[in-house]
Amino acid sequence: PATGRYRFHDLMREYARSAVSREQSIDRNAAIKRLLDYYLYTAAAAGRDLAWNTPDTLPPTGQTPAYAPTLQTRGRAVSWLETERANLHAASEYAVRRGLHVYAVGIPFAVHGFLRTNGHWNQALSLHQAALITAQQNNDQPGQASALCQLGAVQRLTGDYPASITSQTRALELYRELGDRSGEADALTELGMVHWLIDEYLDATTALNEALELYKELRQPRGEADALCQLGVVQRLTGDYPTALIRLTQALELYREVDDLLGEADSFRSLGAVQHLTGDYRAASGSLGQALELYRDLGSRPGQADALRNLGVVQHLTGDY
Repeated sequence: PATGRYRFHDLMREYARSAVSREQSIDRNAAIKRLLDYYLYTAAAAGRDLAWNTPDTLPPTGQTPAYAPTLQTRGRAVSWLETERANLHAASEYAVRRGLHVYAVGIPFAVHGFLRTNGHWNQALSLHQAALITAQQNNDQPGQASALCQLGAVQRLTGDYPASITSQTRALELYRELGDRSGEADALTELGMVHWLIDEYLDATTALNEALELYKELRQPRGEADALCQLGVVQRLTGDYPTALIRLTQALELYREVDDLLGEADSFRSLGAVQHLTGDYRAASGSLGQALELYRDLGSRPGQADALRNLGVVQHLTGDY
């Protein structure tokens, strides 16, 4: 269907299917397992640097395959994930149909950061909903918690805020039952984001401050930066611009320490918004320009759209028509 990519003609595929059906089921199942192991292992490796959160309780990654591509850079990881996106979805759906729990839960978890960043939200919704059902059927609480947290994040991105709050609240309960404090902090951060989107600023501040303290105790600078960045957004929305600038600058410094380019871009975008509101248009243009450059490098289409829109507003205000 594309350069360097091949698939069977439908007659060849039917012939292969009939030939395989005559083989021993033990050989057939072993071959399927090898294929699923390959996709789960490689997706987990590719998605590691793109992950949005890092709870202590991670799903298993299956057996190490005999071969896996070398994905040493973020660019290669994103390219592999985009190329294999349809196959990863098909593998996950197959695992759901056959009750292969590890793959049904693990593959959506592995690709969440990529799907979220690159705007493949409908696909993410489908995968996480299926993963949640599978985890529930297998009484897998860690799997349920991660699926709910990721599902809630995509529901927020698609504007389904009531569903997002329901998902994140249940994820928070499960993380607390499991004693997974990192997951608890992630769910609180996500809840905080939904609350400020629906103008519930007090609830947002409470959730984000609680998440911030947990991240500090756990010594997770990336999570700490996430909470600080979102607190900065809340303070901007409530008119506390000096505190917003402090929070966002702290977040930016932490993102740079952990080499989180997406977080750095988000911080620059939020800083630009505050600088715009305080009339510091030169600084706003600089911050938004840096955010746009990072988003382009990362291939984040939602980020590029936001940065371009905000940059256009500042250029309009300064007469750069």
